[in-house]
Amino acid sequence: MANPSTSIDPAQPFVPVILGGDIGTYTLAREFHEAYGVRSVVMPAAGNGVIEHSVAIELRPIGSMADEARVTQALRELAEELAGEGERPLLLFGSLDYHVMLIARHREELSAHYVIPYPELEVIEQAALKENFYALAERLGVPHPRTRVYRPGNAVATVVEGLNFPLIGKPSSSGDWIAAKFAGKQKIHTLKDFQQLTDLLSRIDASGYDSATSCRSTFPAGMTPCACAPTSPLSRTRAPRSSLPGTGKW
Repeated sequence: MANPSTSIDPAQPFVPVILGGDIGTYTLAREFHEAYGVRSVVMPAAGNGVIEHSVAIELRPIGSMADEARVTQALRELAEELAGEGERPLLLFGSLDYHVMLIARHREELSAHYVIPYPELEVIEQAALKENFYALAERLGVPHPRTRVYRPGNAVATVVEGLNFPLIGKPSSSGDWIAAKFAGKQKIHTLKDFQQLTDLLSRIDASGYDSATSCRSTFPAGMTPCACAPTSPLSRTRAPRSSLPGTGKW
């Protein structure tokens, strides 16, 4: 995979490399630039207005990330390019759960080139996969909405036992959810009755998404979503502050 020569300053003491192209990607690169004066290499599927024309970012679009072997190859080649003759650290980040899981799955290969600030895949899945998170909350006695898990092939009627409509339906694995394609797809589905639930699950099954789908009751009175909803640290972003004069970007 041919890449242009990097414009990262050879004297820069370390280089953040970020997979993704959303506002979280831009925010992370901006924070590194503000705190340490360094530029980050951002590797999205394609450029967009959020991450283009920033003084904090060198953009390296690499196309679809569905082919993980091609992504890891691109990361290896970039590491060779950035390291040069020096030994400066290369820090590898993902802006979405999908990217973090990709990095974790290929930790052994990528850790030869990058510092990876994530735990092992098994540890990530304990918190990131929603059925695991709610099971952990149950064991620890943390209040949470009553939840049932559907997997392809399960009887839908058993999923709703003990639950009252309306229900909230959401993918357990947001990383796998990215590849699912079907009419009416949303990040979170509000389901008013059993018919809506069966219709949604049939469309999910037909999409090829084969991870779990969580169905839960709405939040009880007095409970706020932030009290029990798992959130990836890299998905939290701060509101943009003033930009550098004449650039429109930090």
